[in-house]
Formats: sequence, C-alpha cells, structure tokens
Amino acid sequence: PLLSSPPQAAHWVLPHSPALARFYCSTQRGAARRLVLRMAPSVKRSVCRRCCSLLLPGASGSLRLRGGCRVRAGWVGEGAALNLP
Repeated sequence: PLLSSPPQAAHWVLPHSPALARFYCSTQRGAARRLVLRMAPSVKRSVCRRCCSLLLPGASGSLRLRGGCRVRAGWVGEGAALNLP
C-alpha cells in the first residue's frame, strides 16, 4: 500500500514493532522542526510529546471524558496524560 506520511506508516507497523512506529513518529517531528513546518492538530494529538510513541485508544492509550467537553488521553508507557479540547 502507498503510505504518504510517517504517521500512516506508524499505524501500519505498530502491531509488529512499536519501536519502529516510535522511530517514524520521531522522524516526522524532527523533520517538521528542522523545516519549520506545522503538523496537523490530529497528527500532533496522536503522538506522545515525551517519547514519540503512537497513541491509539485500546492499543497504546485510553480516552476518558472529564466533565463537559474535555477529553483526557492517557497512555500505557509513561503514566502521563494529555488534556484535549
């Protein structure tokens, strides 16, 4: 299949090799910083800011609704969490 971006490749590779998926996500983040490009918000929200691992509810993360319209995303690797609007 044709994969147009590292996050798509990371989704495809995650069940087989989480380390390779993390490498793809860190490569994309490094390229975006080096070339001063903005990543789409959906891409930024699907990658851990600390360890560059891919966040998928059920596989590597979980989502919880916190009052009103707030969403709290947590993931397995670090015990860290992210508040989403």
